[in-house]
Amino acid sequence: TKEYYIYRSVNNGLYKIVDTVKHTGKGMTLFSYDNTANTTMNTNAYKVVAVDTCGNISSYSSVHTPVLLTGTAGNLVCNLKWKNYSGYTIDTQIVQKLIGGSWNNLSFTKITDTTYSDKLVSCNVTYYYRILSKESGGNGQFSYSDTIKVTPFDTIKPKQVNLISASVASGTSIDVTFDKV
Repeated sequence: TKEYYIYRSVNNGLYKIVDTVKHTGKGMTLFSYDNTANTTMNTNAYKVVAVDTCGNISSYSSVHTPVLLTGTAGNLVCNLKWKNYSGYTIDTQIVQKLIGGSWNNLSFTKITDTTYSDKLVSCNVTYYYRILSKESGGNGQFSYSDTIKVTPFDTIKPKQVNLISASVASGTSIDVTFDKV
């Protein structure tokens, strides 16, 4: 094998070559970075073919589709929604949140789950999330979703303050007395 063609389909459209990777020897993993994929808005599916030195092209690989994660801000909640990984059978899905520069596991969801709500949040703070999908075949394969950010809000007003008094303390000072809420 001389090289590999990586194809991408956006939102179930036609497959187009997005990268060519040179063959570097035997092994299971080759890395290629597809910097033209808009992962936050589109479902991107990938397949690969091998090309030998004579120009012969193999059959297409199976199609793999990474998790497409989206999020919406709510009243002191971050709501996550995703389309599951497609390409191998997953046995574990993990919702992860970036805390202090490290990814932390929030929840091990069922493989059929496609939503999660994080209620351990504060208003006006931006949180980052991703989904980790692990395969069940024992090969140690895994896939990360795109990383999204969500900034929850708070619409619940504090209780009304009970103002007790306002009085002149001196020519330039006023004392305002009120109950704490």
